[in-house]
Amino acid sequence: MKMKTALLKVIIAAICIAASLHQRDILAQGPLSPYAATGYAGSTGELYILNPLDGSVITDVGPLNDSDGNNYGLTGLRYDPSRGLLYGITGSSRTAPNSLVVVNPINASVTYIGGPFGSRLSDIAIDPFTYIMYAVSGSSKYFYTVNKVTGIATRTGNTGLPPQRGGGFTANAIGVLYGTNDRTLYTYNKITGAATPIGDTHLSYYVDALAFSAARVLYGIEGGGSTGAEGPDASNRERWLVVIDTLTGVGVELGATVGNLDALAFVPAP
Repeated sequence: MKMKTALLKVIIAAICIAASLHQRDILAQGPLSPYAATGYAGSTGELYILNPLDGSVITDVGPLNDSDGNNYGLTGLRYDPSRGLLYGITGSSRTAPNSLVVVNPINASVTYIGGPFGSRLSDIAIDPFTYIMYAVSGSSKYFYTVNKVTGIATRTGNTGLPPQRGGGFTANAIGVLYGTNDRTLYTYNKITGAATPIGDTHLSYYVDALAFSAARVLYGIEGGGSTGAEGPDASNRERWLVVIDTLTGVGVELGATVGNLDALAFVPAP
């Protein structure tokens, strides 16, 4: 028993050291800023930098257009430190829906990678050690990995949940996957996709996007459908920046932000 306890302590210490080194590598690239993008329900895509204290806009980076002027709405954003790239997924975008793109955080220009996915993915997460991109779906119960070169989504598991409503999804500094469905925060098994509930967010609306800050605080974008007793309000386009306790699932609104936001990521400042 003592040997097992000692081994467990060594493993935990190794994980903590690896997470600290990973955090150091990201921070070495510069301060992290919360970037958010619109794209809910086919809305026009625009990229913003938000104030992490209250959700107000610090910078309107610009429209999410490609070199031909086509506009892309986004339902997911995620920065990949291994490539120095900001990825996005297009959801119900009017241009190339359900596909993978790369976004330039300096000018919001979009480069198409590939698609369409076989399922309407709601958000993406990148493991901080393997850099594998994972995804959950707003149209199925299944769990996916996404090829960052081709944009092909491969079903690898089953969340055991209904299709994601809100469907925020992200990974923390040690690779734990967190996601939201309806008003509940979950963790997800990277091999099977199985979701384990943490707790009720106690927010009025779904959480459409999730992202961890450099300080390991879980932020989210709330809005897009009521979870109250009055029933779903899918027409709601208001949004709030929130923080969520990863131990209890409880969310707290920080302030109102841009309507139709559906994607969030912390990105090194240009």
